[in-house]
Amino acid sequence: MQSNKRKMGNPMHHNILLINPWIHDFTAFNLWSKPIGLLHIASTLQHSGYKVHLIDCLHNYEYPLKQRSYGTSNFFTQEIEKPLIFKDVPRRFKRYGISPDEFLSKLNGLPVPLLVCITSHMTYWYPGVFETIRVVKNAFPAVPIALGGINAGLCHKHAKDNSGADYVVKGPGEFEVLKLADNLSGKKRNYGQFEAWSEDKALPAYELYDRLNSVSMLTSRGCPFSSFALGGWF
Repeated sequence: MQSNKRKMGNPMHHNILLINPWIHDFTAFNLWSKPIGLLHIASTLQHSGYKVHLIDCLHNYEYPLKQRSYGTSNFFTQEIEKPLIFKDVPRRFKRYGISPDEFLSKLNGLPVPLLVCITSHMTYWYPGVFETIRVVKNAFPAVPIALGGINAGLCHKHAKDNSGADYVVKGPGEFEVLKLADNLSGKKRNYGQFEAWSEDKALPAYELYDRLNSVSMLTSRGCPFSSFALGGWF
């Protein structure tokens, strides 16, 4: 994988790359699946002056699959080797999402970012997340990676010890990521003004997609029977 001679981003518009990672599983379906938390982070970063790029590994960019009623569909899949623990399970194990070649092509087409933020979903889907991180590390070896989302919150120590991410964020990520980006870029700001904006006006940055047949909306965060603190970027 090539990582040298990369074009640099405009320092006046620090580029941040957000990634929705692959799924590794026996089965998965696209039931209006979109990384809403990550899109809220994108909105906050854009409002704060950053140039945001999105790669959604679960979005069918070049492989338009047959749509079911109301916009649901299958994911594009590739069969991969089963983890050893599943060796006796008589089913095919797959990577769900765009192909590694397409992912690498998209990475190589971007300016070198200031920061890469990757979300995570089901705790047992962590192998797809970790594979995504490895590919990004190879493409942008000097760029820090922040991991957030459900897996990063519920399995925080496992993610810190095994993911390869430079930062593992627990809980809602809008301001944690903004503060991290500002620390890397040297920006100084009053974060109080962004809290009110985020609560009242921030919407998921769906404009980062080239095309959509449906969108998802977030009406609440976290488990109603537990602490808000474990909510992720999902």
